[in-house]
Amino acid sequence: MFSDQIPIYRGITIKSLTIRLHNTGGRNNYGRITSYHKGKISRRYRILDLRRHFFDIGARVLRFERDPGRTAPIVLLSYSNGVLSYILAPKHLHYYSTIMSGYTAPISPRQ
Repeated sequence: MFSDQIPIYRGITIKSLTIRLHNTGGRNNYGRITSYHKGKISRRYRILDLRRHFFDIGARVLRFERDPGRTAPIVLLSYSNGVLSYILAPKHLHYYSTIMSGYTAPISPRQ
């Protein structure tokens, strides 16, 4: 299993990279219950950089985290220009390894 090999960070996440999503709990805009048996759930989902907006800039893996919205672990990256972002964790990625995205970037993560 993936989580057995690499420890997952369980601490506080970065607030600027999270969105608070909650459901209504079956209530309308007046606060009245219109649909019963619906619980209230509030979670903080992480904003993922799925398009990899920074090309040909190296990024270092800071930590592996758990996202409550998905079963796959995510990775917190620190780019060399100082920007932080989350991506989905690929296989064979380790702490403090350097990755890069772009047309001339290597296929496998560099160690």
